[in-house]
This record gives sequence, C-alpha cells and structure tokens, in this order.
Amino acid sequence: MDLRDDVVIPAGWFQALVYAPTLLPGGGSCIELTTIHWNRHDWGSQMNHGLGAWDWCHGGQFVKTAPFDQWFKDRYARIYYDEWMQPRLKYYAVVVADNPAGSPSSEDTWRVYLYNFSAGIYQQWVSLTGVGEKPNGWSMHESMRMQGYYNGGGCTTLPTIRTLAQNVLRPDGTWVPPTAAVRTSAGILGGNCFINGSYTLFLDQVTDGDWWAWTPSNSN
Repeated sequence: MDLRDDVVIPAGWFQALVYAPTLLPGGGSCIELTTIHWNRHDWGSQMNHGLGAWDWCHGGQFVKTAPFDQWFKDRYARIYYDEWMQPRLKYYAVVVADNPAGSPSSEDTWRVYLYNFSAGIYQQWVSLTGVGEKPNGWSMHESMRMQGYYNGGGCTTLPTIRTLAQNVLRPDGTWVPPTAAVRTSAGILGGNCFINGSYTLFLDQVTDGDWWAWTPSNSN
C-alpha cells in the first residue's frame, strides 16, 4: 500500500484527515490497518503521516501508531515503479486470524505483520484478541471534514493514493482479489471527496486487486 508523506492537511482544519489506504479483513477482525494523514498540531499528535492499528473489538480507538519516519521507511518500505515508471514508496502488510475458520461472532486473536526488508521476513507489528464488530471487510479511502467544511465546498488537491495487489485468503487456500462488494470508500463529518468531489476512486481494470484514488493533482 502507498506510503505517502506529501498528503498535506492545512493547519487549522480541526479534525480534518485522510485515512488511505486502509485494510480490514472480513470475519470480525479486531484490527483495521490504517494509513493516517492529518495535521499533527490539530490532533495533538507527534506525526503528520503514519500507520495505525484501529481496534474494532474494544470500543474503537488507535491502539498503536508509527510515524512514517526514516526508521520506518528503512525497514518497511521500498520503491515500486508503476505502469508509467513513476517511483512509488510502498509498505507491505498482512492481517490474519489465529482461527480463520471461526465465526465472525466468536473471539479470535488478530495479528498484523509488516514485511521487514532489512530482515527479509514478515514481522508481527501488533495483535489484539476479542470479538470484532464488522463481519465484512473493506479497503477504504476515507476523508473527514475535507469537503464543504473548511474549503467552501471544494476539495483540496492531494497526490494520488494507491492500494496495490490486495488479496483475500479463501478457505480453500487460494488468494483472490476482493470482490466489488467490499471495495468501497467513505467520508463523514463534512463530506468525502473520494465520492462526492474531485477525488475519484479508480479501479484498475488489468489487475483487479489494485485501485487508485485520483485527485486534481493526478499526475503522481
């Protein structure tokens, strides 16, 4: 998934943010892996961009975050060249359950693994045990207070954001792209530019597990 540190949220846009890309497996996952973009001064945070683990089993909150600093990039991110030979920095993640055959309403332990390029292995980043609230999964491009709240009804220009080659492990052991039913985007509290404004969620017609969020600045 794209690791971008150039998604600028203007200062003073209190509670404005972009979560993109995100990853929530189906089956009652405790963890939604969320790529965070916000203005740290308005959120009382130490970072403008980073990775977060949102807890869907115990009330809804970030239980772990990590800034996209040089330490993170050295270990968990590498350059990938897209179809137009443009470099894109990406991280690779897997979210799994200890008992994937269990019911969405049953307790399970969910784990996030990030690929550590320095070590050459997937390493556990966080785990949570509980009963999740969401039986269905998604990959979501979400924005909050980004349209019509501070910006007079328009959408601020952002770079494109991409989810690449996302797949779901089926009970028969095969990996398949998500179906259209779980590919979605959403926005709350002031509008979502990915649906209603000038950000467009574009599904790649060649590799079905890929999709882009285009914006007015869609050249990169």
